[in-house]
Amino acid sequence: MFEFIGSINWGRAIFTIRGVIIFLDLVLFAVFVYSFLKELEYRPTFVRNLQAARKRPVLGDPKVREQWLHILEQADRNPPQSYALAIIEADKFTDSILQRIGYPGEHMADRLESLNGAELATLDNLWRAHRLRNELVHTPDFDVSEHDTKHALRSYQKFLTELGVLE
Repeated sequence: MFEFIGSINWGRAIFTIRGVIIFLDLVLFAVFVYSFLKELEYRPTFVRNLQAARKRPVLGDPKVREQWLHILEQADRNPPQSYALAIIEADKFTDSILQRIGYPGEHMADRLESLNGAELATLDNLWRAHRLRNELVHTPDFDVSEHDTKHALRSYQKFLTELGVLE
């Protein structure tokens, strides 16, 4: 057996193994590129450019402004019971705007994750307002103060203004 091992031309064997490995690398790379290109067909479209998003029909719509004013009026109708409802409505309204603009996701949190915090200065405050809404919806006997309500509604309004939906 040692004679057989000694009789092998190791230089040629290593050269052959190297060629096979290079060939397999090329085949695997081609499979990767093919798979990647096929996967692009199923990739959701993200609005990364806010300038393009601002050109969509929802932006600058006078009905949007009316709906927002209705939410603000609702907060002042019957305090403190109206505070929670106003925050929930503002969150729902903002979510519908994000959907109409074209941000993907099953829930508002999914759409917020697809936003770029570097482009939107108000995104952190919007997250806080959304978390407050979640507390209201999911925590029994959770009370919200007038201060927290006003702050949350301001956060929604500033975000919508930054998007160009409100003036």
